[in-house]
Amino acid sequence: MALCAASQPLRLGAAFTAAIASLSHLARVGLAVHVASPWMMPGWDGHLTLELLNAGPATLRLHRDMPAARAVIWRMGGTTGDPVPHAAAAAVPPLRRRVRIWTISAIALRSVPPGSCR
Repeated sequence: MALCAASQPLRLGAAFTAAIASLSHLARVGLAVHVASPWMMPGWDGHLTLELLNAGPATLRLHRDMPAARAVIWRMGGTTGDPVPHAAAAAVPPLRRRVRIWTISAIALRSVPPGSCR
């Protein structure tokens, strides 16, 4: 497993939550982009850390600025109040009936450790 930072920061307002998702062409060769939790809580502001795991038989060569994941963003029907610090949140906030969904289709890698994802 390798921890890699996303190349661009992401900022969510108090009415938004998001999840990290794999890009299908990379998932088909065995690359998982999150191992623990895919959730970004309302108020998230910063660079994402992707937990990259190669579950396939081949060595994968990753490089800087390579799109490796996507963020699926939900707008909730209300806000959570004060933004929730990501480390203190234990569960995804409940979603309301009217939910809007956006997708950032490419979360690119900012750093790739040498020899990662073998």
